Amino acid sequence: MASSNNTATLSNTAWNDVNHDGFQDTNKAGLASSTVNLYDIQSGVFISSVPTGSDGNYSCDVAPGTYQLLMVV
Repeated sequence: MASSNNTATLSNTAWNDVNHDGFQDTNKAGLASSTVNLYDIQSGVFISSVPTGSDGNYSCDVAPGTYQLLMVV
């Protein structure tokens, strides 16, 4: 969802894929108190860290671009 000040919001849920099937089923809990690190994919430069909430949700506002997200659990 883009906002009026030329930023976008990246958001999702970090979850534990206990059976390694790649799907976020309803029985898979969110990863609380984890960190999502955001990097500029073109330069590899670290942009910021975002904590996950108690439900595994995270959200951050970014400038338009292409990013890589890495989970730290």
